[in-house]
Amino acid sequence: LKKHMLAQCIVKVSDMFTLSRNNVQSLFLEDVQKYLDANDVRYIENICLTGKSKLTTHFDFAIARSKNSSERLIKVVNNMNLDAARNIIFAWNDTKEMRQKETRLYTFIHNVDKKVSDDALGALREYGIQPALWTEKDKFISELIA
Repeated sequence: LKKHMLAQCIVKVSDMFTLSRNNVQSLFLEDVQKYLDANDVRYIENICLTGKSKLTTHFDFAIARSKNSSERLIKVVNNMNLDAARNIIFAWNDTKEMRQKETRLYTFIHNVDKKVSDDALGALREYGIQPALWTEKDKFISELIA
């Protein structure tokens, strides 16, 4: 019985590592990728762009410009807070001047079972960044497939 209980404890601890912050982020990233695939969005994944500061910024997905739409970049955020919003705003301001004028940034935000700060969402919008809450993801698909 004691060996069995120890084994069960080890399994629970292992589950906690599986759901650590980095792993949950990658699981949400996979969810976003599956969503894009299911809706036949053509994208490039894991792209790094150099900004005005000569610093490199990582974007999770990029959708090329077409005759109907401008270039679109996507960042995936598992835990949106004011610090994450500040980082995204800086990265976007640094990068957007080096891209085409019409380039847009979408930030897919995991908000299932968690509250996302209205201040963080408002800050993103002030800088022309489109926050896309995961629970409202279907509102953005027409813009992404254009």
